[in-house]
Amino acid sequence: MKWDNACILNLQPNDPRIINLATAVKERYGVPDTQCYAVGNMPGWTPATPNCLQSCTLDTKLLIVAHGSPQAIRLAHGEVNGSIRVGPATFGQWLYHQMGLRAVGLIAFKACGIGQENYLDKLKDDLDLHQARVGWFIGYKATTGLLTPEHIRARYSFTESALSKLHPNMSDFYKRGVMRMLVAVEGNFTKDFGEFKHGRKLDDAERITIVPGNAWQDCIKAGSLRYGASANQP
Repeated sequence: MKWDNACILNLQPNDPRIINLATAVKERYGVPDTQCYAVGNMPGWTPATPNCLQSCTLDTKLLIVAHGSPQAIRLAHGEVNGSIRVGPATFGQWLYHQMGLRAVGLIAFKACGIGQENYLDKLKDDLDLHQARVGWFIGYKATTGLLTPEHIRARYSFTESALSKLHPNMSDFYKRGVMRMLVAVEGNFTKDFGEFKHGRKLDDAERITIVPGNAWQDCIKAGSLRYGASANQP
């Protein structure tokens, strides 16, 4: 991992799909329980109490897990599975005033669509107003997923095998159509059928949005294409 420290903020511990995603993120990055915060009760996670993010520094990668859209992030609220849509300005205020965020190297959203429009730019603007120091923001343009090339290759093989057994007379033309639908669902992998089955992801420019924050010069990661000296600077 390029960052010395990481923490996770699970905004919807009352949603089964987000629980699964947050757990996968926690395992993938090896984040300890004490640095995994949940807005609500979740076994093995630390409650996101006021000022819990005050210990973040410019060496910290903050992973935010929730449902998202180009205009809003979801935040647990009310009854079981209840949530509210939160725009960038309100979310920035919440991070600063409630969670105590004052500095962080990277805010990485594991939420669908956050990078599609200007949510990241508007969040940056609000945190700038509060004088919070942030190195970088990153978000997916389409769906969020943790599928690796190995997972894709396995899924391709399984799907092809299942189609052959269920529909032995199905032509390659229709098989390609089924696989393209799978790619559309994942959103982060190449739509080229021949390369998709080998698990090639889309290029960063097609898949994610990276926005430099007000402290990007203090958060340069040597050799990194995303956060290096020649990365997306203002």
